[in-house]
Amino acid sequence: MTAAIIGCGRMGREHAEAYVEMGVPISAVYDLDFYKAQAFAQEFGCEVSSDIVGRINADFVSICSWDDAHASQIIGAKGCRVIAEKPICIEPADLHRLASINGLTCNLPLRWVDTDPLKPYHVEAQYLWGRADQLTGWRAACPGYSFVLGGGVHVADLICRRGRPLFVSAHGQATHGFPAPTMIVATGQYDDGRTFGISINCANIGSHEFHLTEWLPRGRREQRGSGTDKRETIRKVVRGEKIDDPAGLAAHALCFAIEAALKNRRVEQVIYPTEA
Repeated sequence: MTAAIIGCGRMGREHAEAYVEMGVPISAVYDLDFYKAQAFAQEFGCEVSSDIVGRINADFVSICSWDDAHASQIIGAKGCRVIAEKPICIEPADLHRLASINGLTCNLPLRWVDTDPLKPYHVEAQYLWGRADQLTGWRAACPGYSFVLGGGVHVADLICRRGRPLFVSAHGQATHGFPAPTMIVATGQYDDGRTFGISINCANIGSHEFHLTEWLPRGRREQRGSGTDKRETIRKVVRGEKIDDPAGLAAHALCFAIEAALKNRRVEQVIYPTEA
């Protein structure tokens, strides 16, 4: 078995090191910055691909590039087992196209947070990122960068693992001069009438963590965490283990509904691709 890496930044390195730890050698890498890819290839003893996917022959392909490139690169890697950094796409139409691809997994490490056998009647998930004031590099340059899809998708995934969201409303504000909302609050309803809330605070100056509170028929359950293991998804995929909601399709659908609610200032229905 071999793996290929598309995008030779920090997350590309996380993926590469995870494969090597699992005994899977890196066969090829690609990056828009050829010199970065060349240095990466020399370190991992592999070749630099001259195009994005066409000449990559590998069992696993990791997509660790800019958000706006993910969808086309995932489609280009069709036929391989693909592990994509979130979000898998930034346009709702692309989500429907990607839903039909077998072997696609989105790296959403918070999905390993425990669930309770009892259904919570209300769930609240808070995501604290706290780096909008220092936003530089590819996030600042990436067209249409979204803090909902770029960060909030983690807690959206937790919400979706506890039910199927039906409707959502949202409010947000931009801080630190960034054009997109950096502080977002969303509330919604599952298809069985239960409720949920999401808070995405990327204006927070400080820790990078999540808070999850589930109100159960008796009492409540609270979980907090930070520094989640970004390599666990790769390990599970290489071992051939089953991953629930492998592409995070529901979480992405919820994020698109939140984005629509922010834009249209109204309650929005969550539109799922057929396979979600």
